[in-house]
Amino acid sequence: MNNRVAGLISEWEGVAPEDLIEAINERDQAMKELTEINAKIASDRDQVKRELEWFEDRCLELMREKCKREIREGTA
Repeated sequence: MNNRVAGLISEWEGVAPEDLIEAINERDQAMKELTEINAKIASDRDQVKRELEWFEDRCLELMREKCKREIREGTA
């Protein structure tokens, strides 16, 4: 058994099983919340990327229209 595991066992020695179960449940809840937060961040990031791509495409489209208009009007 490595020192880390032995240390953890010593740390929890004498603790009531109910307290161990509660600590594990709290850890599991915290992990669930972190997972949900990470999923939300990933979703928001993907949405921002899609919006950026749309704005970039729209900007290029407007620039092309401007160039065409300037060529038509002879101001290019």
